[in-house]
Amino acid sequence: MPANMVDGNSNGRAAAAKAAMLSKLRTSTTGLNVEYTLASGQKTRRVHLDSTAGTLQLGIVRDVMKKYMPYYANTHTNVHFGAKLSTREFEWAHDMVLSFFDALASALRQICSNK
Repeated sequence: MPANMVDGNSNGRAAAAKAAMLSKLRTSTTGLNVEYTLASGQKTRRVHLDSTAGTLQLGIVRDVMKKYMPYYANTHTNVHFGAKLSTREFEWAHDMVLSFFDALASALRQICSNK
């Protein structure tokens, strides 16, 4: 098989892994399983459409933040160890977002900078 071809089995495993990850995100997102009672008495499931104002929290984010919160400190300073740790973690998360969106890091750093 040529080096640039991926066998069908690899594609199938990748698709299955992606489907499993999306399912896990859907089931662990805080607030997706909320039901509201309408004036008519009918119940309806939450439909979140306003991710501009704020997104629902993913379970993985909640879990990571729970572990991180005891170490939380102000970012962008090197006065003490907690601040260095927070700055490092902030920069890591920022780089992950940039990578996720496949954006030009320098342009988004200008836009997202809090300096």
